[in-house]
Parts: sequence; C-alpha cells; structure tokens
Amino acid sequence: MKRFAFFLCLLSTTLSAAEEIKTLEETLAEQAIDFTAPLLQLQFEDWYSHSVWNTDSTSNTFMVRPVIPLNKTKSFPFKQLIRVSAFAVTTPKNPRHITGLGDTQFLDLFLHENPNWGRIGFGPIVILPSSTNQSKIGQGKWQLGPALAVMLLNGCENRWQLGFLAQNPWGFLGNTAKPNVVSLFLQPLLAVHFSHNWYLLSNAQMTFQWRPHSIQIPVNIGIGKVATIKGQPINAFMEAEWVVYKTNADFKPHFTAKVGFNFLFPDCKPGCLDKAGRT
Repeated sequence: MKRFAFFLCLLSTTLSAAEEIKTLEETLAEQAIDFTAPLLQLQFEDWYSHSVWNTDSTSNTFMVRPVIPLNKTKSFPFKQLIRVSAFAVTTPKNPRHITGLGDTQFLDLFLHENPNWGRIGFGPIVILPSSTNQSKIGQGKWQLGPALAVMLLNGCENRWQLGFLAQNPWGFLGNTAKPNVVSLFLQPLLAVHFSHNWYLLSNAQMTFQWRPHSIQIPVNIGIGKVATIKGQPINAFMEAEWVVYKTNADFKPHFTAKVGFNFLFPDCKPGCLDKAGRT
C-alpha cells in the first residue's frame, strides 16, 4: 500500500512538472507581445501621426507603461497582470499645438492558463481623468468597465500567435460639461515569429464609441526583435498604421508611425525560455 501511495505521489509530481514545462513553451519574444503573459515589463512607445483628418498638421503621443505580474496567493487564487499607461500628448494645430499629460489607464487582468490552448484574462479597466487639459486632450471623466484578453498558444509550434484584447470603459463621473463617453477598444493580434527572435505583427486597436457615436478602424503592420544588450532583454519594434474607416472622428490620426523600446524582466535568464521554445 505504501509503495502504491509512493507511486501515485511520484506520478502526480511528474505530471505537474510536465505541465509546468508546457507552460514555458512561450519564448521571450512571444511573451513580449502577449497581452496575457505574466512578464514584468517597462514599455516606452512613441506614436507620431504625420497625417491627421481635417488638418494639415501633425500630432504625437508618448506612452510609458509598466506591466506588473502578481502571483496568486492563498487568499486570491488567480495570477494578476497590472498594466498602467500614462501619456504625454501633443495635439494637432487647432488653431495651435497643445502639449500636456493625457488620461491615465489602469488595467488589471486576472489570469487563467490552460496548457492545451492558451491563456485568458478578465478584469477591470479604469481610466483616470488626469489630463492637464481636459478640453483638448483628456475626456474629463472617470471611466470604469470590463476587459477581456485571450491568447492562443497552440500556434506557437507553427510560429503563429493569435489573440485579442477588448476593453469597454464607461464614463460616469467628472466634468459635467462633457458627455459620459462609452467606448469599446478592440485590439486583435496576429504575429508570426522567425529565427533569432524576429517577428512580424499586426495589432491595431479599433475604437467603437457608442456615446457620442464614432468609429475608427485602423490596420497596421510592424516588425520587431527581442535582443539582449549587456544582459538586459529589450523588445524593440516599429509599426506603420493607417485608419481605413472612420465616422465622426474629427482631428484623429490618419497615418501613424510607432516605435517602441520595452525592457523585459523575465523570472529566469533569457536563454532558459528559448530552451523551452525556439531559438
């Protein structure tokens, strides 16, 4: 009986270890662009809009975004992924450029991982009216709503990566002179990975604003690479984005060039993740 119990214990430990190895089959490059990967990051991105609807001017947005994973605890049985996005915005001339801080976004995803297909995250999205110019840059409203992220990982063996992030904040409190905005931000992701941690991706974020009504549907293409510089993994990329359809979206970007440098802080050395996946 003791031998049988020992055998069951050994089998359980082996299966758990095998499952743990299976969850590490995402390489660092795949984790870097995964909405749901529990990877500590510090992201810096710049979005330069050379062409803006209804004006011959330009605009620019600089974003800083820490991404912080939290392990599950006895009192809370889910892993969490916290993402805080802060923006510095320069508007197009109307009649002049205005530069200031934008609204701050706080996303908290509760993660569930299934080794057979991928990862899902669900939680709240909160937008804080932190803009220094609420009439020209921010929306002037506290906003709260649900967010859902799904990432399919089975395609990793074929170098493909699929997923999406949906956020639906509702404005409910703030500047009474501005409407309570209700929006759906839908960001599908399609990526293909190559050797030496190079990748191509498309991940443009669509905006469906229900109140007041407006729609923006962009398409984009980007190229990126994860490299290690003096022991520090960095994800560097550049993208080109076009808005192919819009309604009631005056003074919004038409063509935007994006560049980013994201510092990655994996739990182990960069090479250990590549050993479980691809190099």
